[in-house]
Amino acid sequence: AMQRMSRSDVLVVGLSGLGCEIAKNIILSGVKSITVSDSEDVTWADLGTHFFVGAEDIGKNRVECCLAKLAELNPYVVCKQHAGRVDLQFVTTFHTVVMVDQGSVEGLMEMNAVCRQQGTHFIAVESRGVFGYVFVDFGDQFHVVDVDGTEPARHVITDITTSEAAEVTVDEESGQALGLAVGDVVQIDYVEGMAGINGTQHTVLQVTGKHKIVIGDTRDMGQYVRGGYLSGTKKQETMRFKSLGDSIQSPEFVVSDYAQMDRPGQLHVAWLALHRWR
Repeated sequence: AMQRMSRSDVLVVGLSGLGCEIAKNIILSGVKSITVSDSEDVTWADLGTHFFVGAEDIGKNRVECCLAKLAELNPYVVCKQHAGRVDLQFVTTFHTVVMVDQGSVEGLMEMNAVCRQQGTHFIAVESRGVFGYVFVDFGDQFHVVDVDGTEPARHVITDITTSEAAEVTVDEESGQALGLAVGDVVQIDYVEGMAGINGTQHTVLQVTGKHKIVIGDTRDMGQYVRGGYLSGTKKQETMRFKSLGDSIQSPEFVVSDYAQMDRPGQLHVAWLALHRWR
Protein backbone atom coordinates (compact mmCIF):
# COMPACT_ATOMS: atom_id res chain seq x y z
CA ALA A 1 0.00 0.00 0.00
CA MET A 2 2.82 2.42 0.85
CA GLN A 3 4.54 1.71 -2.47
CA ARG A 4 1.33 2.48 -4.36
CA MET A 5 0.89 5.70 -2.39
CA SER A 6 4.47 6.80 -3.10
CA ARG A 7 3.69 6.61 -6.84
CA SER A 8 0.40 8.52 -6.62
CA ASP A 9 -0.29 12.01 -7.95
CA VAL A 10 -3.26 13.56 -6.12
CA LEU A 11 -5.39 16.58 -7.01
CA VAL A 12 -7.32 18.39 -4.26
CA VAL A 13 -9.86 20.92 -5.51
CA GLY A 14 -11.09 23.26 -2.78
CA LEU A 15 -8.84 24.46 0.03
CA SER A 16 -11.41 25.33 2.67
CA GLY A 17 -10.75 24.30 6.25
CA LEU A 18 -11.84 20.76 5.34
CA GLY A 19 -9.77 20.79 2.15
CA CYS A 20 -6.66 21.96 3.99
CA GLU A 21 -7.07 19.17 6.56
CA ILE A 22 -7.37 16.61 3.76
CA ALA A 23 -4.34 18.02 1.92
CA LYS A 24 -2.32 17.95 5.14
CA ASN A 25 -3.13 14.28 5.75
CA ILE A 26 -2.34 13.34 2.14
CA ILE A 27 1.05 15.06 2.33
CA LEU A 28 1.93 13.39 5.64
CA SER A 29 0.99 9.98 4.21
CA GLY A 30 3.81 10.28 1.67
CA VAL A 31 2.30 10.44 -1.81
CA LYS A 32 4.46 11.31 -4.83
CA SER A 33 2.87 14.71 -5.44
CA ILE A 34 -0.16 16.79 -4.58
CA THR A 35 -1.68 19.59 -6.63
CA VAL A 36 -4.09 21.97 -4.91
CA SER A 37 -6.53 24.27 -6.66
CA ASP A 38 -8.96 26.88 -5.36
CA SER A 39 -10.07 30.15 -6.95
CA GLU A 40 -11.69 31.39 -3.71
CA ASP A 41 -10.18 34.00 -1.40
CA VAL A 42 -9.87 33.74 2.37
CA THR A 43 -12.92 35.09 4.22
CA TRP A 44 -13.75 35.73 7.87
CA ALA A 45 -15.64 32.42 7.94
CA ASP A 46 -12.42 30.56 7.08
CA LEU A 47 -10.76 31.74 10.28
CA GLY A 48 -13.02 29.46 12.31
CA THR A 49 -12.06 26.27 10.46
CA HIS A 50 -8.74 26.92 8.74
CA PHE A 51 -5.49 26.39 10.67
CA PHE A 52 -3.16 27.83 7.99
CA VAL A 53 -4.71 31.30 7.55
CA GLY A 54 -5.11 34.35 9.77
CA ALA A 55 -6.81 37.71 9.72
CA GLU A 56 -3.93 39.12 7.68
CA ASP A 57 -4.80 36.68 4.85
CA ILE A 58 -8.39 37.85 4.32
CA GLY A 59 -8.91 38.75 0.68
CA LYS A 60 -5.94 36.67 -0.50
CA ASN A 61 -6.20 33.43 -2.49
CA ARG A 62 -6.50 30.37 -0.24
CA VAL A 63 -3.87 28.31 -2.08
CA GLU A 64 -1.33 31.13 -2.16
CA CYS A 65 -1.69 31.51 1.61
CA CYS A 66 -1.30 27.80 2.36
CA LEU A 67 0.96 26.18 -0.26
CA ALA A 68 4.31 27.01 1.37
CA LYS A 69 3.07 25.85 4.78
CA LEU A 70 1.72 22.61 3.32
CA ALA A 71 5.04 21.95 1.56
CA GLU A 72 6.89 22.22 4.88
CA LEU A 73 4.99 19.24 6.26
CA ASN A 74 6.87 16.70 4.13
CA PRO A 75 9.91 17.66 2.00
CA TYR A 76 9.63 14.39 0.05
CA VAL A 77 6.22 15.28 -1.41
CA VAL A 78 6.02 17.66 -4.37
CA CYS A 79 3.39 20.33 -3.66
CA LYS A 80 2.05 22.34 -6.60
CA GLN A 81 -0.63 24.92 -7.28
CA HIS A 82 -3.01 24.82 -10.23
CA ALA A 83 -4.35 28.30 -10.93
CA GLY A 84 -6.24 27.54 -14.11
CA ARG A 85 -9.60 26.00 -14.81
CA VAL A 86 -10.17 22.49 -13.48
CA ASP A 87 -11.64 20.78 -16.54
CA LEU A 88 -12.43 17.15 -17.30
CA GLN A 89 -9.26 16.58 -19.29
CA PHE A 90 -7.07 17.98 -16.52
CA VAL A 91 -8.45 15.81 -13.69
CA THR A 92 -7.80 12.54 -15.57
CA THR A 93 -4.04 13.17 -15.49
CA PHE A 94 -4.06 12.31 -11.77
CA HIS A 95 -4.23 9.03 -9.90
CA THR A 96 -6.79 10.39 -7.41
CA VAL A 97 -9.03 13.45 -7.46
CA VAL A 98 -10.56 14.88 -4.26
CA MET A 99 -13.37 17.41 -4.71
CA VAL A 100 -13.99 19.44 -1.54
CA ASP A 101 -17.18 21.54 -1.20
CA GLN A 102 -17.32 21.81 -4.96
CA GLY A 103 -19.96 22.40 -7.59
CA SER A 104 -23.38 21.02 -8.30
CA VAL A 105 -24.43 17.40 -8.25
CA GLU A 106 -24.62 17.44 -12.04
CA GLY A 107 -21.05 18.73 -12.33
CA LEU A 108 -19.74 16.16 -9.86
CA MET A 109 -21.58 13.37 -11.67
CA GLU A 110 -20.04 14.40 -14.99
CA MET A 111 -16.56 14.53 -13.51
CA ASN A 112 -17.05 11.20 -11.77
CA ALA A 113 -18.17 9.57 -15.02
CA VAL A 114 -15.03 10.77 -16.84
CA CYS A 115 -12.78 9.65 -13.96
CA ARG A 116 -14.36 6.18 -14.00
CA GLN A 117 -13.79 5.90 -17.73
CA GLN A 118 -10.12 6.90 -17.43
CA GLY A 119 -9.38 4.86 -14.29
CA THR A 120 -8.90 7.88 -12.01
CA HIS A 121 -10.00 7.45 -8.41
CA PHE A 122 -12.67 9.95 -7.42
CA ILE A 123 -13.57 11.29 -3.98
CA ALA A 124 -16.12 14.01 -3.19
CA VAL A 125 -16.54 15.45 0.30
CA GLU A 126 -18.54 18.27 1.78
CA SER A 127 -19.08 19.70 5.25
CA ARG A 128 -21.93 21.92 6.39
CA GLY A 129 -21.89 22.59 10.12
CA VAL A 130 -22.26 19.30 11.98
CA PHE A 131 -23.31 17.48 8.81
CA GLY A 132 -21.14 16.11 6.05
CA TYR A 133 -20.73 13.39 3.47
CA VAL A 134 -17.95 11.46 1.76
CA PHE A 135 -18.39 9.78 -1.62
CA VAL A 136 -15.73 7.35 -2.87
CA ASP A 137 -15.48 5.73 -6.29
CA PHE A 138 -12.38 3.62 -6.98
CA GLY A 139 -13.90 1.90 -10.02
CA ASP A 140 -15.35 -1.50 -10.83
CA GLN A 141 -12.20 -3.48 -9.98
CA PHE A 142 -10.38 -2.17 -6.92
CA HIS A 143 -8.03 -4.74 -5.41
CA VAL A 144 -7.58 -4.60 -1.63
CA VAL A 145 -4.52 -6.49 -0.40
CA ASP A 146 -5.18 -5.79 3.29
CA VAL A 147 -8.85 -5.78 4.27
CA ASP A 148 -8.60 -4.88 7.96
CA GLY A 149 -5.13 -3.35 8.44
CA THR A 150 -4.22 -5.67 11.33
CA GLU A 151 -1.15 -7.87 11.65
CA PRO A 152 -1.83 -11.61 11.13
CA ALA A 153 -1.82 -13.67 14.32
CA ARG A 154 1.35 -15.72 14.93
CA HIS A 155 1.43 -18.98 16.89
CA VAL A 156 4.26 -21.18 18.16
CA ILE A 157 4.14 -24.67 16.63
CA THR A 158 4.58 -27.65 18.96
CA ASP A 159 4.05 -30.50 16.47
CA ILE A 160 3.50 -31.31 12.79
CA THR A 161 2.69 -34.84 11.74
CA THR A 162 4.21 -36.38 8.61
CA SER A 163 1.27 -37.72 6.67
CA GLU A 164 -1.00 -37.19 3.70
CA ALA A 165 -3.34 -35.17 5.93
CA ALA A 166 -0.83 -33.53 8.27
CA GLU A 167 -2.04 -32.08 11.54
CA VAL A 168 -0.40 -28.95 12.92
CA THR A 169 -0.57 -28.27 16.66
CA VAL A 170 0.27 -24.91 18.22
CA ASP A 171 1.10 -24.01 21.80
CA GLU A 172 -1.96 -24.53 24.00
CA GLU A 173 -0.43 -22.88 27.07
CA SER A 174 -0.56 -19.48 25.43
CA GLY A 175 -4.34 -19.57 25.79
CA GLN A 176 -4.71 -18.10 22.30
CA ALA A 177 -6.92 -20.14 19.99
CA LEU A 178 -6.10 -20.31 16.31
CA GLY A 179 -9.38 -18.78 15.24
CA LEU A 180 -9.09 -20.26 11.75
CA ALA A 181 -11.72 -21.73 9.47
CA VAL A 182 -11.68 -24.19 6.57
CA GLY A 183 -10.37 -22.40 3.48
CA ASP A 184 -8.11 -19.96 5.34
CA VAL A 185 -4.48 -19.80 4.24
CA VAL A 186 -1.58 -20.06 6.70
CA GLN A 187 2.19 -19.80 6.40
CA ILE A 188 4.74 -21.90 8.27
CA ASP A 189 8.31 -20.75 9.02
CA TYR A 190 11.38 -21.54 11.17
CA VAL A 191 10.63 -25.24 11.70
CA GLU A 192 13.58 -27.47 12.64
CA GLY A 193 13.79 -30.89 11.05
CA MET A 194 11.04 -30.37 8.47
CA ALA A 195 12.99 -27.92 6.32
CA GLY A 196 10.80 -28.43 3.26
CA ILE A 197 7.82 -26.79 4.96
CA ASN A 198 9.52 -23.51 5.80
CA GLY A 199 8.21 -20.54 3.85
CA THR A 200 5.29 -22.49 2.41
CA GLN A 201 1.61 -21.58 2.51
CA HIS A 202 -1.19 -24.07 3.09
CA THR A 203 -4.95 -24.04 2.93
CA VAL A 204 -6.73 -25.16 6.09
CA LEU A 205 -8.54 -28.38 5.17
CA GLN A 206 -9.98 -29.14 8.58
CA VAL A 207 -10.12 -27.61 12.05
CA THR A 208 -9.69 -30.38 14.61
CA GLY A 209 -9.51 -28.25 17.76
CA LYS A 210 -8.83 -24.80 19.14
CA HIS A 211 -5.12 -25.35 18.61
CA LYS A 212 -5.06 -27.90 15.78
CA ILE A 213 -5.62 -27.80 12.03
CA VAL A 214 -5.10 -30.14 9.07
CA ILE A 215 -3.12 -28.67 6.17
CA GLY A 216 -2.46 -31.48 3.69
CA ASP A 217 0.45 -33.67 2.56
CA THR A 218 3.85 -33.27 4.32
CA ARG A 219 5.36 -36.68 3.56
CA ASP A 220 8.15 -35.28 1.37
CA MET A 221 9.05 -32.39 3.69
CA GLY A 222 11.05 -34.21 6.35
CA GLN A 223 10.44 -35.10 9.99
CA TYR A 224 9.38 -32.48 12.51
CA VAL A 225 11.86 -31.94 15.36
CA ARG A 226 10.86 -28.74 17.14
CA GLY A 227 9.97 -25.06 16.86
CA GLY A 228 8.39 -23.07 14.12
CA TYR A 229 5.71 -20.42 13.66
CA LEU A 230 2.29 -20.59 12.05
CA SER A 231 0.93 -17.28 10.79
CA GLY A 232 -2.31 -16.30 9.17
CA THR A 233 -2.12 -14.57 5.79
CA LYS A 234 -3.94 -11.43 4.72
CA LYS A 235 -7.07 -12.00 2.71
CA GLN A 236 -7.32 -10.06 -0.52
CA GLU A 237 -10.57 -8.72 -1.88
CA THR A 238 -11.79 -7.07 -5.05
CA MET A 239 -14.29 -4.29 -4.44
CA ARG A 240 -16.73 -2.77 -6.90
CA PHE A 241 -17.71 0.85 -6.37
CA LYS A 242 -20.85 2.49 -7.71
CA SER A 243 -20.77 5.72 -9.67
CA LEU A 244 -22.10 8.92 -8.11
CA GLY A 245 -25.11 8.85 -10.42
CA ASP A 246 -25.99 5.27 -9.43
CA SER A 247 -25.44 6.03 -5.75
CA ILE A 248 -27.79 9.01 -5.87
CA GLN A 249 -30.50 7.05 -7.68
CA SER A 250 -30.11 3.82 -5.64
CA PRO A 251 -28.42 4.69 -2.32
CA GLU A 252 -27.40 2.00 0.15
CA PHE A 253 -27.96 3.02 3.76
CA VAL A 254 -26.23 1.79 6.90
CA VAL A 255 -28.68 2.02 9.80
CA SER A 256 -26.91 2.82 13.08
CA ASP A 257 -29.97 3.84 15.09
CA TYR A 258 -32.97 1.55 14.74
CA ALA A 259 -35.14 4.10 16.53
CA GLN A 260 -34.60 6.42 13.54
CA MET A 261 -34.37 4.05 10.60
CA ASP A 262 -35.59 6.67 8.14
CA ARG A 263 -32.94 9.23 9.13
CA PRO A 264 -30.27 8.18 6.54
CA GLY A 265 -32.79 8.57 3.74
CA GLN A 266 -33.84 11.98 5.03
CA LEU A 267 -30.23 13.15 5.16
CA HIS A 268 -29.70 11.90 1.62
CA VAL A 269 -32.65 13.93 0.35
CA ALA A 270 -31.54 16.95 2.40
CA TRP A 271 -28.12 16.99 0.74
CA LEU A 272 -29.70 16.75 -2.72
CA ALA A 273 -32.00 19.65 -1.85
CA LEU A 274 -29.07 21.71 -0.59
CA HIS A 275 -27.18 21.18 -3.83
CA ARG A 276 -30.19 22.24 -5.89
CA TRP A 277 -30.63 25.35 -3.76
CA ARG A 278 -26.98 26.29 -4.28
